[in-house]
Parts: sequence; structure tokens; C-alpha cells
Amino acid sequence: MPTEEQDIQTLMKHIEDLHRENRTLQTKVKVLQTASDRMLTIEEAAEVMQVSTDWLYRNQRYKRLPFTVVLSARKIRFSLQGLLEWLKEQRNGRQGMEERTDVSHRVQL
Repeated sequence: MPTEEQDIQTLMKHIEDLHRENRTLQTKVKVLQTASDRMLTIEEAAEVMQVSTDWLYRNQRYKRLPFTVVLSARKIRFSLQGLLEWLKEQRNGRQGMEERTDVSHRVQL
């Protein structure tokens, strides 16, 4: 019959195995998420964002677009996931700004 100490050691080993398996699964999820991110050409990114390619070039040059990947001087790609997240953040910020603007219009001078 196993002793209490042996039971504890067995449980500790099992917990260590679960932690190791969890880390492995987390790594796999990160790899899959990264692999699913599509890199867009400047024309594709412009279409998704509904802006001109000139706008993208200009804002990329001033490092205003964190989802940009510069492969070479003439080859730029845009992370689709990063672009979508950035658009969402911009939309949320704009909504907050519109709410503040609406309040300022209600104030009578």
C-alpha cells in the first residue's frame, strides 16, 4: 500500500506533466495563430482599409502603422490580423471622440 509521501510524489509528477503539456499546447496555439495571419500587399491592404496606396506608403514611412512589415525598400507587406486590430482600435477611439464632441455641442455658450 502506497504511503502518503508516495501519493504526494505521484501527484506532483502528474501536475508537472500537466504543466508541460499545457506549455506545449500554448506554443502550438501561438504557432497556429501566427501561421493564420495573412500578409497583404499594399494594394490589398488599401482595399481592406478603403484608403489609397499613397496614404499607406506615407503613413508607413512615418511609422504610424504598427502592422507593417518592410521586406525591402520596394517590398512592403501588411499583417491582416494587425491591420484589423488597428482598425478596431481606431474605430473605438473615434467613437469616444464622437461622444466627447456630442457633449461639447450640447453645451450652450
